[in-house]
Amino acid sequence: MEEYRRLGLEPGGPEPADHLSVELEYLAALVSREAAAWEAGAEGVVEIRAQERRFLQTHPGRWVPELVACIRQHHPEGVYAAAAEALESFVQHEADLTAVLLRDPEKAGLGR
Repeated sequence: MEEYRRLGLEPGGPEPADHLSVELEYLAALVSREAAAWEAGAEGVVEIRAQERRFLQTHPGRWVPELVACIRQHHPEGVYAAAAEALESFVQHEADLTAVLLRDPEKAGLGR
């Protein structure tokens, strides 16, 4: 919860802090912060990307694969299957992209 509050988010509505919508809102806030850092000259981008990576690994990255497997098993076709595939692809893509960018931040243009 403190992690959310540092970005100005106040979870505590009807959804718990680990609800998908809350976690995606947190990621959106991080991405917005990253965009602002880029506009201001890229200072802090590496730290924000590292924060994104930690969050992806410790939150959606831990439970999304299991959720998607369950949806594939019980609803292999239709809107739920498509949404699950998109969610899994997004989480995996962001985790992979962030890992590559953080491997060599200078080469990736992230600077310090």
